[in-house]
Amino acid sequence: MKKKLTLIFALTLVLTSCGGSMVKVNQAEIAKNKAELEAKNQKKEIENLEADKTKEKSSKKTKKDKSKKKLQLEEDSKNKKAKNKDEKNKKSDKKNVKNKNTKQNENQNTKNNNENSERNTENTNQGEPKPSQNNSSRKFVNSDTSDNSSNHLEVLNDLNGKKFVFSSGAGGWQTVLNFSENGNFTAKYEDYDFDSVAICEFNGKLSIDSKVNETAYILRLDRAEITTPLNTEEVKNIGGKNMTVRYVDLPYGFAVNNDSDHSFQGMFSLYLPLRKRSEMSAEVNHWLDITGEKNVEKDISRIYLLVNNKTIDTFREKVE
Repeated sequence: MKKKLTLIFALTLVLTSCGGSMVKVNQAEIAKNKAELEAKNQKKEIENLEADKTKEKSSKKTKKDKSKKKLQLEEDSKNKKAKNKDEKNKKSDKKNVKNKNTKQNENQNTKNNNENSERNTENTNQGEPKPSQNNSSRKFVNSDTSDNSSNHLEVLNDLNGKKFVFSSGAGGWQTVLNFSENGNFTAKYEDYDFDSVAICEFNGKLSIDSKVNETAYILRLDRAEITTPLNTEEVKNIGGKNMTVRYVDLPYGFAVNNDSDHSFQGMFSLYLPLRKRSEMSAEVNHWLDITGEKNVEKDISRIYLLVNNKTIDTFREKVE
């Protein structure tokens, strides 16, 4: 009996010891599992936080892009509106200018029709051109009265019978100059338009003032006079067409200034044939180039040239 009790007691101790060990093992396992779980949870939490940050960053970027795109759209819309407004204003301005020009043209046409009607009525009733208040001719006498009639007579004699023309080679205007003995000349300026023509006829005398070299002389205008009435007009049949002839005070090519001063110019240059073009001014060469004169070559001129020393208007000898 005593042995049984001892055995039971021993077994109890063994079981108690094993149970304690198992408890310790279970507690350690539980602690380990808990630690691993906490680590996993912490890692997951960190990943979630990082994901949230990435998502937030992406959202901010998207929002920023949307905001930028919105601003760009607003700017584009603003520019488009401004462009449309400018185009509309341009069209409006263009239309206004066109309407203005049309109105001006209509007014001008009406004015011209009225003037033509009045002119035709006056011509029908009177049959004579209407004179202006000043019907006298413009005369010129050089203040230098020295006698140059004997200077270089061979040059003046060579000019006798020659015709000179001042023109651009295009358009309906020209001044034709015809020399006679001792430097005397007659001239006629004509400027044709659609239904009218401006005319100025004049005459005068040129003399040799000085010799520059073998191919150049200075000529002096001793006297000149406009022979057509000034500032009058009449209707004439020219080439089978009724045209308004206006008599003007412009001796074109002989004036001091063709725009502002129509007084006769007193000094001229005469270039003889074989004059080198390099010895002429750029203005003279310009007139020769635009007229396409066949007797003026690349390097020299084979004809006489008469040049207004003020305006550089250049008369060319007309070789028939």
